[in-house]
Amino acid sequence: MRIVVTSDVHLGHPRALVNEFFETMIHAGKMADIIVIAGDVVDNDQPVAISLFERFLEIAQEHHFFEKLFFVYGGMKHEVKVLHSYPSILMGDYCLLSTAIGRIIIIHGNNIGLYYNPKEGETSKLGAERAKRNLIKNPVDWLPTITEEDYLIFGHLHRRFYYEPMKIYCTSCWVPTKNSTNDVGFILLIDDQNKNPFTAIRFDELK
Repeated sequence: MRIVVTSDVHLGHPRALVNEFFETMIHAGKMADIIVIAGDVVDNDQPVAISLFERFLEIAQEHHFFEKLFFVYGGMKHEVKVLHSYPSILMGDYCLLSTAIGRIIIIHGNNIGLYYNPKEGETSKLGAERAKRNLIKNPVDWLPTITEEDYLIFGHLHRRFYYEPMKIYCTSCWVPTKNSTNDVGFILLIDDQNKNPFTAIRFDELK
């Protein structure tokens, strides 16, 4: 199974890399069996954001990857409102995939207390470590029971990292900051038949 994960597209944001995202998803549609958008696909529920989201769905239909899409809810009501306007798309609070390398659980970080502005003295990586430990120790009723063996992929942090010992990963985002402090325009490709199954690919590496 080949899985592509990205997040925090923020369609409707004035700095969002819209065309780059669309082109990347066309490439992803050719290489992946499943494409998961791990939250914040839209920045708001205004007409510009809705129009761009509809264009994305049209592109998915035109390039035959619509049925591969799964949207994880972000932490904002406007996104749920927009997603629920399109009942034919697959969506949920999380995405659980059973693969040859084990269970992969994809979550939007805002829903479990992870933020792209980390707590004082805590990097995004440390925050993700804390989050996984907390979920193992204190399960939440809307998620499956999480174990140390599960792979967790978080959206919302706007940083890209891997930490293999704890099996935690984070996607980037699609909105450059003015001071370039975030990681922009990456997808995470997971190939459960590969000896090294996790690969981060930046949008301009797919051309």
